[in-house]
Amino acid sequence: MKQRAISGQSGLALIMVIVMIAITSALLMSLTDSTYISMRLNRTAEQRSKAEYILKSAINLAAVLIKSDNNDTDDRRNDVWMRFEQGAEIPTEWLGVNDPNTSVSLLISSEKGKIPIKSLVRGSQADPFWPSVMVGLFEALDFDNGPLSTAVTADGPVQLPSSKQLVASLIDYLDEGTDSFSQDDMQGIEGDLPPTEEFRNDGRIDSLASELSSIPGFSSGRIQALLPFVSERTSGQINISAANEMVLRALVRAAASDLSDADEANKIVGCRDPETGFSFDNNFQSQLRECGVDERFINLASSGKIGTKGDVFYVIAKIEYGNAIRFMASAYILKTAGSRMPTIDTLLLY
Repeated sequence: MKQRAISGQSGLALIMVIVMIAITSALLMSLTDSTYISMRLNRTAEQRSKAEYILKSAINLAAVLIKSDNNDTDDRRNDVWMRFEQGAEIPTEWLGVNDPNTSVSLLISSEKGKIPIKSLVRGSQADPFWPSVMVGLFEALDFDNGPLSTAVTADGPVQLPSSKQLVASLIDYLDEGTDSFSQDDMQGIEGDLPPTEEFRNDGRIDSLASELSSIPGFSSGRIQALLPFVSERTSGQINISAANEMVLRALVRAAASDLSDADEANKIVGCRDPETGFSFDNNFQSQLRECGVDERFINLASSGKIGTKGDVFYVIAKIEYGNAIRFMASAYILKTAGSRMPTIDTLLLY
């Protein structure tokens, strides 16, 4: 009996030892995981802190590059900042970054080459030209046909408002009144909305990306297609040296509806030297005539609708670490006269 009691006690002791070992192992594993997660979080926080300073340095670099552009007109290929027009990696030594696993890139684009959305309204009135330009852009983007003309809902695809209806609603959102916009066959909807659903009505727009979705008809697909071609930071004039083909097509449609917008846009783009990217100078009307551009488009210059100068730039800086962590910053850079450095405005880190 005594032998059996000793044997039972030994077995119980063994079980307790095994249990203690299991608990200790679990605690060690938990501590290891916690330490690993803590290290990862600390590492990410450290990278985020470094990224903020590096991205701000990249934005400042963009300002210096833009400052070095002393041309009276905008967007010649020999401008230093044009190296980053399509986005390019910055040599890390320019920013004092020595980590081989870190890359920093910069994109600089001229906002004056985009359609100025604020020009859709002048106080409570719309300049008839700019709604026509915006309709032309929407039509060129196939908002009335194809995938962007419909939206998928739980009940199936539904037809979205036409380009003209979309522009009228956009003007209703931008203007300061609560009456519906009306011009030719464009009719707004704000006057029919209940007071609780009225548009913003303060004559401005702060963020196209976030605000357009509150206007009926602006689906996510339409907004994504539209953003590269419009600007909330400029007004009154489009720089045809910086404007891309889609913007030029919209201008041509508004200047003369019987013209082939694609053909005229190609003529305008063709005026730029394909080797150097040489753009228009102060005699751009003569240059356009030599390229065979229709006189009705050239006449836009006399009304101040087109020009060749640009003083507002949009900059995106991006930093990527070897472990696929990415941080970005964006800002508007306003070019100033004289020897002063450009102004950095609306800097965002994300």
